[in-house]
Amino acid sequence: MPHRGYFLNPLDYFESPPTDGETKKGPNSDWAFDHKADVAAHHAKYDDAQAKAVHSPMSFPPPAFVPGDSAYDWVINEYYVENKTSLEEQGFRAPVILPHGVTVTKLTLHGFRNDADANMYLELMRINKAEGVSMMCLIIADWISGCSSKYSENIDYATIDNLNYAYLLYLRLDPNDSTADVRLNGATIEFS
Repeated sequence: MPHRGYFLNPLDYFESPPTDGETKKGPNSDWAFDHKADVAAHHAKYDDAQAKAVHSPMSFPPPAFVPGDSAYDWVINEYYVENKTSLEEQGFRAPVILPHGVTVTKLTLHGFRNDADANMYLELMRINKAEGVSMMCLIIADWISGCSSKYSENIDYATIDNLNYAYLLYLRLDPNDSTADVRLNGATIEFS
């Protein structure tokens, strides 16, 4: 006989959970809001800003970045992004998908750098097909002590507008005399 019922107990998540077979929102329930009809519809516990900010911060691990050119010589794994054998500057991109209307408050670069002549840049960009690309924030790694991080709270065009723009992180790695000079360990975007 097939199992009938819930695998998870809805009482753990809802104050007034749906019953088996119920398909429409009950008048006092907290489980099925029509966000298409009313984008501000949330349970009384949350206002619109609180509901959007629940996902902050958003982390971007090394595998989120893809090379900007298929001819690049690179290594991307769960720990880092770095040039494989090339000492030439290479670019990598990661899509950024944030809730519409949130305000970006901080961008953090996490990486490894042990050579003052090796460079690592991380840019947060917005893209409009008609107007081109605008830089929202730029972080330049300035440490030479191995693993560290740097952040910026100076964000231009900080309000996310998914109707008119797409967003991405653009990473540039430029080692000096060894590919191990510089590598990305990840990035973090905070928003409210």
